Amino acid sequence: MSEELETFTDIMLDYIRYCYNPKRKYSPVWSNNFEQESYQKWAINESIKYVFEHPNQSPLTSLLSFLDKLDTYSCMDKGFVFSSAKDIVEDIIFRLYGTFEHPRNDFISKGKKI
Repeated sequence: MSEELETFTDIMLDYIRYCYNPKRKYSPVWSNNFEQESYQKWAINESIKYVFEHPNQSPLTSLLSFLDKLDTYSCMDKGFVFSSAKDIVEDIIFRLYGTFEHPRNDFISKGKKI
């Protein structure tokens, strides 16, 4: 397993432990709204699935592609689902940037909120 994939896996395990912990406290990334939390959990599961379905790409490259799709879908009728998911994927990307260098580091400098 590559270092990037190992880092991604560790980050996702942290998310899973946190979001499925019934005793967790409020966090600015997480809402106390049941509906929004279910979308965020969906985003975590889909992020894992998306990365492992694209084994020839780095986890970060896969997540940026997934984020682009979420961005497109968030402009549609059911946009809240995808904008909630975008918040989580952006946070995952931020955590990945904090742990290793990647050629797409211009993503941060373009003024996106991550």
